Amino acid sequence: MKPFFLLKLPHIPFKEIAMNLNVVALAMCSEKSRKAIELMKLKAKQFVITQVFNEHRVYMAINNVLWFTWRLFFPSEVANPEDFTERFTIDGKVFQSITIENRDFAYEICSLSENYQKSADSIQKFIRKTFVCQNVKYHIDVDGCENFDHYVLETVNKDPECKTLELGTTIYVPLENSEYKTREAGPLNPWHVEFVLSNLNENIELIISGDPGDDFRYTKIISRKFLVIYSPQWFTYQNLVESKSEKLYISSVNERDETCITLEEIISYFKSWIDGKQTSILCLAVRNNWKLHREEVFNKLTNGIETSVFDERRNASDYKNNWLSKATEHTNCPLIDIRANDGTVASILCNPNMLFFGVWSKPSGP
Repeated sequence: MKPFFLLKLPHIPFKEIAMNLNVVALAMCSEKSRKAIELMKLKAKQFVITQVFNEHRVYMAINNVLWFTWRLFFPSEVANPEDFTERFTIDGKVFQSITIENRDFAYEICSLSENYQKSADSIQKFIRKTFVCQNVKYHIDVDGCENFDHYVLETVNKDPECKTLELGTTIYVPLENSEYKTREAGPLNPWHVEFVLSNLNENIELIISGDPGDDFRYTKIISRKFLVIYSPQWFTYQNLVESKSEKLYISSVNERDETCITLEEIISYFKSWIDGKQTSILCLAVRNNWKLHREEVFNKLTNGIETSVFDERRNASDYKNNWLSKATEHTNCPLIDIRANDGTVASILCNPNMLFFGVWSKPSGP
């Protein structure tokens, strides 16, 4: 059989064939193949660099059609390192690897590495040189990331494409008298949380996964512009009221966590917004463990505050903040409108396990 010269194909047929292959592995075959992939201008909808104590990886999702993960392991962590028979070379560094196809168009490369951070840095630079990565997220903790302070200041803050930093991680803990495990947030050093809150660029969304402990001071956390909190038992209603965040997302790690903010407190918060006391908030999402049916939540809300029928005539593209409309794309849950005393309108979505609140900010200019 004669060889098939893939790289000699015109651009369109080459792209159609390449999209059915592991394009990352194909890009590493040669500089010519890498440039051919680069010319496809594939956009990564999500690009995540993870360096936490129990996981080191680079993850990329391309337009919901291709998912790629590159995991790193110390040789001592692997039972059979001799199974890593593939060799990938990036900038002269050889990665002893094994490739796995988990499902259609979901590829995974596992490589051995003696230095997680340097290896991850080489991999992410290669991927970003080859693909269009505009939505970058860093996921780190102090045990998995060397030179934590320097990394936040020099890598995260200076990355023009960085949109999100997640601090902390979740661990899997065996359930009592069971073979199953449950997710729980790992501990957080309050000093490192304080450092990130004091030094992270304001426009980068911050996700805090875990409990920083009793010694943590809350004065800086309430001023973050974009904030997500997992395992939020420590985050109180008073913190919510004092928050200056534009976007705030509060979520339990698992369903066994106790509710940190009650439905009655949420209703009080909405009343405060109606009175003009919560002017910063644009989006609020609370993953609740209220153990109530959707109808019960909806009825308590409509009885607790004055509401109106959701205005379906609104064109979300006319507003600066259309986050709420995106949240409703895959749900048929009921929506209601509420109006502040100054005339500002917001909408509330009652999901069985989530309550969304979004302010329809003033129309953007031309």
